[in-house]
Amino acid sequence: MPNTHELLISDITEMGPGYCVLGIEPAPGGRWRTVRPVPQGAYAWPREFPHQRGHYIRADLSPTETDPPHFEDHAALRLTATNRTATEEELVACLRQAELAASLLGLFGTPVQPSPYGGGAVWVHPYEASRSVSGCVLQDVRFEIFDADEEARLRCRLLLASGEALHSLPVVDRGWNWVLRRLLDAGRAQEKLNGPIRERVVRSKCRLARIGLARPKEERCWLMLDSLFPEPKESWLE
Repeated sequence: MPNTHELLISDITEMGPGYCVLGIEPAPGGRWRTVRPVPQGAYAWPREFPHQRGHYIRADLSPTETDPPHFEDHAALRLTATNRTATEEELVACLRQAELAASLLGLFGTPVQPSPYGGGAVWVHPYEASRSVSGCVLQDVRFEIFDADEEARLRCRLLLASGEALHSLPVVDRGWNWVLRRLLDAGRAQEKLNGPIRERVVRSKCRLARIGLARPKEERCWLMLDSLFPEPKESWLE
């Protein structure tokens, strides 16, 4: 029997033809926990997904079988908008009371492993990870645009509070990929990303990253950037 939960939408990520959506809800002790509402028969919601990050929704959720470490998955019959919203500052304050790590080991409870194919991508073993999403406090960020399958993609380098770095995270954050497409149309995209836009991020009091794990493939879950706060604003492009 489904139970109705009120979720604060925290992450909307681009996953193939659809969006993976995560929300947070209150947990004991003044904490928050992440819940991933998963549509029937799929992992992603259609691109017509009408809700926004920072909006509260009602979700009719049921437990569902899932492959580790995506323990946050819940089958969702429907997601219904409410009239409640949170500011970015309020959302980040809640996320700082959810899953949070200061070091690479703390992200998923297991060491990250280097890619066997070279490059800076990293992964964890699905049966060793304790969760599939984690926030982290970051000191700095750098962006890199590269071509994959004749399409520009965005990766970033994060410097964590521990002084450790994640060198090549694929960016799946819907908002940041929207900015990439806008900047590519205007030109000098990487220069702008690592110039004034990066400065806005590292100077913000809302500075926070959310790292997610892709679904297991060949017993590897690759790390990716689910969300980067502050979210980019239209005014940043002027």
